[in-house]
Amino acid sequence: MRRLDRSRLLAAALLVLGTAGCEDSDDDVTTDENNTEKMDAGRTDQDAGANNDASSNGDGASGADAGAAGGDASADAARGDASAADLTDPQIAAVTSTANEGEVAQAMTARPKLTNANAQAFADMMITMHTAAQARQSALLMQKGITPEPNPQSTQLKQTSDAIVAQLNALPGNADVPYMDAQVTVHQTVLNTLDTLLIPSAEDAALKADLVTTRGEVSAHLSMAQSIRSQLAAGTDGGT
Repeated sequence: MRRLDRSRLLAAALLVLGTAGCEDSDDDVTTDENNTEKMDAGRTDQDAGANNDASSNGDGASGADAGAAGGDASADAARGDASAADLTDPQIAAVTSTANEGEVAQAMTARPKLTNANAQAFADMMITMHTAAQARQSALLMQKGITPEPNPQSTQLKQTSDAIVAQLNALPGNADVPYMDAQVTVHQTVLNTLDTLLIPSAEDAALKADLVTTRGEVSAHLSMAQSIRSQLAAGTDGGT
């Protein structure tokens, strides 16, 4: 009888233990599920934050791109305004008059210091031809009633010419190379100015025609100056 009671008690105890184990297992499962749900929620929040960051970055990039585009447009507009700036006929007359006077002054300053025959001939030609060009233009301006009007373009040209004259004056001796260097630079500058500004801007037909004539002369002078400068660099006198 005692053995039977022990057996029943043992069975009951095992049954109680088994039930408790099942309850613990269920609690563990529930806890795991809750943890999983929390982790999923956390990942969702992170994804939402990342999307917000991406959206913010996208808006920032769009703003930067828009700003850059606006800056480019402003720069293009400024360049367009600068290229569209024309000179009036009186202002054009001031530029060409300044160029003629500058060429004569440079040649007269350099002439006593030139030793190369070609450089000397070039300087003599500058004095003769630019004096004639100045007289031709003066007669045209008088006929048309145009008075030269100083402007930034003519002022800059005069400053350049005055600087060349000062440099030539300061030379203690031979001025062949410095003079011809200056003539290449000056004639290239005047030629570019004629092509890009003076001729396109001229309104009076006679003035425009005179500018075209002047352009041909300046282009020829530039070629001659380049040739003489090359001869000097090579140590030759061009056969003279």
